[in-house]
Amino acid sequence: MKRLIFYIGIVAFVASLLYAARGDLTISSPGTKILWPNTSFGIQFDTNFSSIQMGTLDTGALPNFMTAVGNDAGFGGSADRQSAFGASAGASNTGINQAAFGDAAGFGNSGTYQIAIGTNAGHTNTQNEHTAVGREAGFQNTGQQSSHYGAWSGQYNRADNQSSVGWESGFFNTGAGLTSVGVSAGKHNDWTNNTAIGYNAFNAFTIDAVRVQSFDFGDVDVGNNQVTITLHGLGSIGDFINLKFTAAGSGVPGLVDAEIDIWEVISANILEVTTDTITATGSDSGHTLSPQEIWTNSTALGFNAEPTASNQVVLGDTNVTEVKTTGGLSIGSPLTITNASGTDAVITMDGTSTNPADFTYESDNSKFLIGAFDFTVDTDTFVVDAVANRVGVGTAAPNAPLEVKGALPGSVGGFPSGHFHVTGDGTAEFSNSVITGHNAFNTNTQLWYLGSTSSSNNEIAFINRQNAAMHFYTNNAPRMIIDAVGNVGIGLTTVDSNYKLIVRRATDINLGIGLQGSELAIATFNDALSANVPLRFYASEYNLLNGNVGIGTTAPDVSLEINNASGGAIRLTYNDADGSATDHADFAVGSDGDLTITTVDGDGASGDITLSPDGDVLVTTDFIVDTDVLVVDAVADRVGIGIALPLDDLHVKTTATGRGLRLQTTAGSTGNTIGIRFKTSAEASSGFYKTGILAEDDGTSAARGALHLCNRTVGDSGNVTVSDAKISILSNGNVGVNTKGPDVPLEVNAATGGAIRLTYNDADGSATDHADFAVGSDGDLTISTTDSDGAAGDLTLNPDGHVIIETGPIFLKETTTPTAKAGYGALYTKSTNELFFQDGAGVEHLVHGDSFSVIWFHGISTVEVTIAAIDTFTLIDSFAVVGKEDDLGNATGNISTDTITLSSGSGGEYKVTYHGSVTATGGADKEMIFTFGITLATPLDITNVTDNTITPIVITSVAHGLDNGDMVEIVGVVGNTAANGSFIVDSKAADTFNIVALDGNATTGNGDYNEGSPTGDITIEYPGQMVVHRMVRGADLGAMSATGIHELDGGDVISLYVANVSGTTNLTVAAISLGLDRIGD
Repeated sequence: MKRLIFYIGIVAFVASLLYAARGDLTISSPGTKILWPNTSFGIQFDTNFSSIQMGTLDTGALPNFMTAVGNDAGFGGSADRQSAFGASAGASNTGINQAAFGDAAGFGNSGTYQIAIGTNAGHTNTQNEHTAVGREAGFQNTGQQSSHYGAWSGQYNRADNQSSVGWESGFFNTGAGLTSVGVSAGKHNDWTNNTAIGYNAFNAFTIDAVRVQSFDFGDVDVGNNQVTITLHGLGSIGDFINLKFTAAGSGVPGLVDAEIDIWEVISANILEVTTDTITATGSDSGHTLSPQEIWTNSTALGFNAEPTASNQVVLGDTNVTEVKTTGGLSIGSPLTITNASGTDAVITMDGTSTNPADFTYESDNSKFLIGAFDFTVDTDTFVVDAVANRVGVGTAAPNAPLEVKGALPGSVGGFPSGHFHVTGDGTAEFSNSVITGHNAFNTNTQLWYLGSTSSSNNEIAFINRQNAAMHFYTNNAPRMIIDAVGNVGIGLTTVDSNYKLIVRRATDINLGIGLQGSELAIATFNDALSANVPLRFYASEYNLLNGNVGIGTTAPDVSLEINNASGGAIRLTYNDADGSATDHADFAVGSDGDLTITTVDGDGASGDITLSPDGDVLVTTDFIVDTDVLVVDAVADRVGIGIALPLDDLHVKTTATGRGLRLQTTAGSTGNTIGIRFKTSAEASSGFYKTGILAEDDGTSAARGALHLCNRTVGDSGNVTVSDAKISILSNGNVGVNTKGPDVPLEVNAATGGAIRLTYNDADGSATDHADFAVGSDGDLTISTTDSDGAAGDLTLNPDGHVIIETGPIFLKETTTPTAKAGYGALYTKSTNELFFQDGAGVEHLVHGDSFSVIWFHGISTVEVTIAAIDTFTLIDSFAVVGKEDDLGNATGNISTDTITLSSGSGGEYKVTYHGSVTATGGADKEMIFTFGITLATPLDITNVTDNTITPIVITSVAHGLDNGDMVEIVGVVGNTAANGSFIVDSKAADTFNIVALDGNATTGNGDYNEGSPTGDITIEYPGQMVVHRMVRGADLGAMSATGIHELDGGDVISLYVANVSGTTNLTVAAISLGLDRIGD
């Protein structure tokens, strides 16, 4: 390379000497520089030829040992030892020892020891020792010691020690030590020490759903390219991380939906995007930034290979069906085999045999399967015969489904041992199963079980799992049977279903315990279960056979008599086999004949129930019937019906609809009453019950009547009666307030003041916002409303059908055109802020005030309108008089601004008219366009304009509402400024239209449209239907006039305009007028 540079320098030097003879050689600062053919472009040598530059020449001193060939190559650099070949290659570098080959390769680098080969390769890197080969490879990296080979490989990496080979491989990575080989391999990695080899390997970006963060438009900082997310937890300050942006609604301008960018962690709450530029905040909420799962030290080999964990090697995607090796497979940890496409993992061993062996693990039912071949351990230790379906232990040729063969082990644990040893490793019930038997025809049906039945494994059970009997034999003869329902027979082969136990001593002598009818019986009987024989209980030498049983007496008078002079005669005890239990109940009869039942628990608590000969029942503790049917709480002195814990003196609860508390008289006649009365004092007399709820028999059938809510207002000791009723509900459903005989569903009686009051927020009676309903002695219904400030208003409806409003306006809610009702008129308003009247025939009439104005000029001399630019509308500013206008100011003329302005509520259809007598100033005829213009109260927003030099210019404005032939004034477009000015609308669609110059020529753009702020607006609309386009005479006055109907909005401003399409000749005005008048029915 040094020789090549030297030879190029010699050739250039000789050429310079030849041209020097022609006077084209320039020597600057004698002995320092040689420049040819001039000082700004050509060839430049420094002293001793240590640096050479060909192309655009730097004016200052060149860095040492620099070789730059190509337009702007090496230009503006300040570091030594630069080699740059290609236009703009190696320009503006500040790091030493750089080599750049290719158009715009290796420029703007501040790191040292950089090699860049390829268009735009290896530029704008800030760290050292980069090698980039390929178009736009290895640029804008902040990590060092990296190599990138392939177009677009190794871009925007933020970590050290990166290697990438292949188109678009190894870019947007923030983890160190990544090796990427293959097209699109190893992209967007946040991991360290990973390897990606193969097309699309290791770039899936698997989202870590736990760490996904959300933000709203208010969290976006456009100036700093940042987003604020409180405690985002995505890394430490200074870290770089790949995040996928998911937009909500219209998104965030500058960020692309579903695109991955590198973000820098600025703080615990702030993230800054480094690979995109945010241009606006947007207006939507719910955007998300998603990180990916972090895996390190993993290797992906093959097309679409994607690791799913750290320290993993993945071979290809699901299309990889075989991995072969001629050697062994050695690993330092357990080997896991999975099947990515199914639930089973299969190992197939295939040697020289024609019948390969398969080992399969079925993960869906947790089974390990061996293929249809024999399985042998050490000749005969364990043998599975896959042909005969037999298993042998200790034998190579089993003769049964299971054959165990071998010497007995002798004594184990002090006792002789058999072939089977069964022990359990736990203490749970049934943890030691010695043997279980199964139905040979259904392997899922267990027949019997022999093994432990307790957690200690000391208790052994023999269990028949099926609905069948269990037999026990001795001397080859049946001795005992337990049938399927648990009945036991000793000395029998069958058991009668009425007996739980039958013992047969000899022929026709049996003892049974079971049921006789519905009673428990201990019986003796013959073999035919009839002709019962006596059952005797023997005590001493006496035999009691009369059927009466006596305890504590030898002469019982009844079937069972228990005699005890003191204490309990009968005790029922829970779990008291040894007499130590304390939970019991005693039954005792006292000397007075009282029966007392005493219950005692383990804590010593006791309670008594005493039944006296008089029939009285005394309970000393709580009394409960069926848990909660009736509960008497003796501690809290409460009674509950239907509730176990009554919360008041009487608490009734029901779970069934229609049930509750019933009150009923024994006899009924008209006027009889029954109900509940309330007394709020401690007075012991029968009086002073001042309030109540009473039911009254009104004499109708089926015991119907009226229900009264009563309050006695008389200050005496009397009780409340029906005459004190304040609210009454009759049997026909009518409700009366202060009347017992309401004639309508609701009747409120009040002699003075409001009968009904509706109050807002008056729970404590303190609120003052209310409405009163009252009927006067003349039958008028008056609705009076009062607010908290004391303001009041009345609405009165009299018997003549008249409605009287004392104060205030009438507010009508906006609606749509209603359905007409014959014989009636309707008054209503719509969303257009207009008032309508509809007659009975359904004809709709607009009701509104006048809205009109006119401005004009006419004098003894003319006035001149200055036209500064061709093809541009100019305001006609000649008006001098404001004519007639409506008295409400709905349309207001202004001669200082030459406009007519509509008030905010004056939108609607208007007839617009203008007239004039004009000439072209200077005497020459000129082609001019006259029209009135509407300065829009709300300009139409422009959202896009075609770029560059496209013809014609197309404007995008959503739902603009313009027609072909209309004209517009456009302002504020940035970038493609040719779109600003006055234009004719053409080829319009719902959201777009072409703009044409006023002279009819096509428009052509002059730059790229800037979608930032501002975007541009349509501020003035010039309706096409009222255009006067004519030659204006220069010598003689000419008339121009137009009239049309237009829909105008409140706030619109109307003016008159002129455009000269053949020059900038001014307009001379002799007379002019502009007027508008709102149209109604």
